[in-house]
Amino acid sequence: MAKKTIKAQMKHRRDTKANWASANPVLLDGELGIVSDDPNLYKVGDGATAWNSLPFRGFDGTLVHTTGTSETAAMSQKGVTEELAKLSPFMAAVYLKSLEVKGEYYMSNGKVDTASNYSRLKLIKVIGNKLYAVGFETIIGGISVRCLDADMNVIETITIAMTTKEITLPNGTAYLAAYYASSVTFSDYCALIFDYGILPTLRKNISELEKSSFETSVSLATSLAAIDLQSLIINGEYYSTNGIIDTASHYSRLALIKVTSDSVYVRKIANQSQFTMRCLDADMNVIGNIPYTADSESTEFALPSGTRYLGVNFLNAYSIPQGAAILMGGSWAENLAKNENSTNNNSHIDGLFEIQSPNLFNPQDKDIMMGYVLSGSELYASASYNTSGYIPVKENTTYYKASDHDTQFRMVNFYNSDKTYLSGLSASLISEFTTPTNCAYVRISVYSAIGYYPYTQVAESSIAYTPYSTSLGIEPSTITDGRRIATLSDINNVLYGKKWAVVGDSFTAEFYNPPTDWIIEDGRYAGKSKVYGYIIGNRNNMTLQWLGAGGKTMATPASGGFTNAFSLSEYKNIDADVDYITIYLGINDSHHAPGSTGDDGEDKTGEIPLGTINDTTNATFYGAWNVVIPYLLENHPFAHIGIIVSNGCDTDEYRVAEIAIAKKYGIPYIDLNGDERTPFMLRTTNSNIPTNVKVARAKAQSIDFDGGNLHPNKNAHEFQADFIESWMRSL
Repeated sequence: MAKKTIKAQMKHRRDTKANWASANPVLLDGELGIVSDDPNLYKVGDGATAWNSLPFRGFDGTLVHTTGTSETAAMSQKGVTEELAKLSPFMAAVYLKSLEVKGEYYMSNGKVDTASNYSRLKLIKVIGNKLYAVGFETIIGGISVRCLDADMNVIETITIAMTTKEITLPNGTAYLAAYYASSVTFSDYCALIFDYGILPTLRKNISELEKSSFETSVSLATSLAAIDLQSLIINGEYYSTNGIIDTASHYSRLALIKVTSDSVYVRKIANQSQFTMRCLDADMNVIGNIPYTADSESTEFALPSGTRYLGVNFLNAYSIPQGAAILMGGSWAENLAKNENSTNNNSHIDGLFEIQSPNLFNPQDKDIMMGYVLSGSELYASASYNTSGYIPVKENTTYYKASDHDTQFRMVNFYNSDKTYLSGLSASLISEFTTPTNCAYVRISVYSAIGYYPYTQVAESSIAYTPYSTSLGIEPSTITDGRRIATLSDINNVLYGKKWAVVGDSFTAEFYNPPTDWIIEDGRYAGKSKVYGYIIGNRNNMTLQWLGAGGKTMATPASGGFTNAFSLSEYKNIDADVDYITIYLGINDSHHAPGSTGDDGEDKTGEIPLGTINDTTNATFYGAWNVVIPYLLENHPFAHIGIIVSNGCDTDEYRVAEIAIAKKYGIPYIDLNGDERTPFMLRTTNSNIPTNVKVARAKAQSIDFDGGNLHPNKNAHEFQADFIESWMRSL
């Protein structure tokens, strides 16, 4: 049949809303029925359902401001906004750990670029113009944040530092682009909370977060016997009668203080009727209040039984003086109190005094510019550099970097008391500088690679790195029970005072007959070799269980007669109370492999095959790991365990095996053969690194390259101690 084209106008069935309801017809499948007295409404038939049971389509003209069940009403923009504001306040909290992108950063124009020494957060959409920072107490140097407008243009760059609480964003900020040094590690609760009218509710949860910070990352020991109050002040907040945090412009509070005794000694607080200590139990309930009404500036107070935390309030018109402290009770505190209140000693406690760290670089300085470099009197964006704030100095005085770190000062600018630029220095490595006449401040640009920036130091003498702090000190001669004063740096250092089991072979062990400058000069491990374990332990006042010995293997030869094997029984002798366990083995296992000619002068009795990933015998390399790691995980469930993937093995199979074991058990590892996170060390088996580069590294890092002693020298240990320490902080 031929097709015909008919030109016509089609008119759908129409009737009033009342007539449609009265007739209640069944429309054909797909047939439209228009409501003539409200042409925005219509129904579509399905061939079976009567009119009154079909849903209306279209807009009925109703504009609502709340959510509901209407199928045709439209909701206003105002209504949508108001309904969104009713959502859980925690919709406004952005937890940073989940947003991390490693190896990238935001440039000064807001664009993303790559840099192995940086990490960034995914772009954050802004709600409101205020933020509340939670969990930044352990983030040395803070993070840099580019504030972007709706068109993705950079308005301003701000720094969120360790002590930052509230941030007011520049007008027009629509997005946040945050980046930071790759050594920064966020805790699970580290967050930015947006304020759009719900912040007071959120503040009430902060005390619990601060408690969590103490329990998970501080773990204050009784040896930390005093808390410096100036470092804990938070303005505009207070602990209410039920212990939760609320806001009040005329009050200030201290960050939550963990109690380690049944009494406290309050020092250098004058009679202050509005200085109140709320005593909280382990569940954060208030069990007592102690108003400070003492006549003396220093008094001891008994705490209610069960007190685990102190929440301290005071009027912010009262200025807490330098040296003010809360000391945990005990006989030594009582003796100090007697000395201080003695008429013969009015100025200070015998042996207790205000001190400032010799390191003048403050990592919390609000003027620090991450990703910027000095050039003349100006600052320019550069991902390879970080620039300090204004560091107060004396004129015509020489200052030095840390003697035990190759911190690369590249630019030093000098300023007068008005912070006006005077002059500057620029070089590939500035180890010391002398300030000119009228100089009151310096700013320093530091090469930001891991191992450099975290150990920035400006001091009047060439000494080992010392964290910045202004706090209390105590002369060792006045202490009889081993206690010491806590500083803010100690509290924020997750490694400080911890116990570490150091497992390794000759690449870990002390030097044999070392030169004088290869010996640690002072500190807890003075007299020990400058090997990575003692260097890190000395810097962080750690207790070490030393299990490093030349010739040690992981596996145990099946033939017997060889006893220097970690998997033989030594792994069961790790102390029960260790906080950290690192294992750095493999070189000697490769020398025991069937047919191996590798030799570092150790006992090579017995053979150790590589084996396979599922071996369960300690006679193979894989199998020995499968014996040791499950035991450590079961018997040290809360220890931070890590594998240092050994460099110097005969073949790359051992590096591959250790990484496979680490992944099998979910154990963090650091590969000293070099990868995208870690510099390579001497004797690397990484096939991607050119041979001439490997040889150059071995010459620089070996004890005696030409004489065949290819063990790491003092400089190599100092170099790797920096990034091994940074890695340990992430375990």
